[in-house]
Amino acid sequence: MNNAPKNSFAVIKDKKETTAVVDEKLLSNIKTAECEKGWKLITFDFVIPFGVIGFMAKVAKKMADRKISIIAYSSFSTDHILVKKKHLKKAEEVLAKMGFEIFEIFS
Repeated sequence: MNNAPKNSFAVIKDKKETTAVVDEKLLSNIKTAECEKGWKLITFDFVIPFGVIGFMAKVAKKMADRKISIIAYSSFSTDHILVKKKHLKKAEEVLAKMGFEIFEIFS
């Protein structure tokens, strides 16, 4: 994919490829070499200061302990994870046990 769609959640370009994370509903309008469907986006909807060490490591460890694969993304002040739909309920349980409140999960 040379040009990422305008409604992308994340776009990563490196020497070998361009990766775009988009809502599955948009995939019919996008020419892709490969795609991986079935993920849900969970956003930690609060500012995570730069000085915080290990936040995502703790989340990833708790998910790994429950055999839940994640893809982590960070923006300037917020972190996000993608979780397979089939593991969404388990992921919500993990986050609830960690003290997080789930408001909305995105496609």
